[in-house]
Amino acid sequence: MRFETKIYIISLVLLLGIFFSISSFFIMTGSPTGMVVVEDPELLQEELQMLSRGDLFQLFGEDTNLCIIIPDINDSYSFDLDKNSEFFEVSASDDLYCDGLNKEDMVIKFNDYASFKNYDDLTCDFKSGRAGQDYYILPSRFIEENTGSVTCNDEFRDKFCPLIKECMSDKEISSASIVGCCDDYPEEESPSNFSIDAISGLISMIIDNIFFILIPIIIIVIIVGVFMFMKIHNGSDDGDDNSELREYIQNCLSQGYQDFQIRNILIQEGWDQTLVDSTFQQVRGQNPQDPGQRFMNAY
Repeated sequence: MRFETKIYIISLVLLLGIFFSISSFFIMTGSPTGMVVVEDPELLQEELQMLSRGDLFQLFGEDTNLCIIIPDINDSYSFDLDKNSEFFEVSASDDLYCDGLNKEDMVIKFNDYASFKNYDDLTCDFKSGRAGQDYYILPSRFIEENTGSVTCNDEFRDKFCPLIKECMSDKEISSASIVGCCDDYPEEESPSNFSIDAISGLISMIIDNIFFILIPIIIIVIIVGVFMFMKIHNGSDDGDDNSELREYIQNCLSQGYQDFQIRNILIQEGWDQTLVDSTFQQVRGQNPQDPGQRFMNAY
């Protein structure tokens, strides 16, 4: 098989591999734009309920109520989270701001469903550079509407200081304008499996993005494989081509054809001129020309 033909075949296989990989991605995501949309509001409520069972939510004080708003391209979904004793109970709300901005302890509005999905495994990392990107904290009972300042009273301290002391550094507390609010609040013992949750979150993130991780690796492996194949087989292929070419030249010479005639035919058929010339030298080394033949080859 000619070397050029092998290159065409390998390139075609590579392109087909990339095509099927991209096609598989679109099939898996179900959306050619990559947009994540809410398919079932009830399932969204179940997701939020599972999220609220995490250790981070246990740090909220008893009787804390939150309003979570998740917009979608078709609608906005609001959920009221009320903590009774140990866990939150999640219920869908018909009103955008649940019980109202002046009645909710905190109102969190995500930019979209995709932003909400960034927190499938909620840890303290939720606050790191995300506010204003994935979600916004709206005015509420403890957040003043015009200034965004926190109303730090005993109720706020009981409900939010355990979470603040666990997740926020002194610098973050200072930038949030709640300096001194939780200074005298007793230290809460951190849940023993926080590190396990962090590891679980990392594993979940890898699994969720496994396709994006594997595709570049597969493409790199294919490309490296192609070049290795070319490097390994190039020498042997050239030897096979040279053997075939040498046999052809010998046959033509035995039939009385002159060098320039054979050379012109081979070059017209796409053979490399350098390879043709070097093969002629090999053949002539085995079958030296007589002076008359060399004279005829010059014309």
